[in-house]
Amino acid sequence: LTRIGPAPRDTEEQEVVCSLSQGITVVLRLCGDCPLTEGSVYICDIVGVGGWKQSDLDDVKKAVSRNAFASPVALMDSLKQEIQRVTTHGMRGEEEDKTIELPKTPVLPTRR
Repeated sequence: LTRIGPAPRDTEEQEVVCSLSQGITVVLRLCGDCPLTEGSVYICDIVGVGGWKQSDLDDVKKAVSRNAFASPVALMDSLKQEIQRVTTHGMRGEEEDKTIELPKTPVLPTRR
């Protein structure tokens, strides 16, 4: 969890920003009826750092968004499972054999 607060627009929604260890930052929106209603939590934006392709992240977002969530924890668990799936088994659909490779963390040279 990176940040929680009101959404930027004049709405009753709350915004939650989460950073994952895979180099992905996700902005979740929680509607006013969260956690009572399925679908009251959704991914507003997803951004990768260090080499993620936005098209791959959009595909992950689309796959997770097929489900309705009432809890941000359930959504994040589903997102982590989908990232794990596409990095080990590949994408769904016409590019099923395309496995996404996790970007490597740069290693700085060490002093001698």
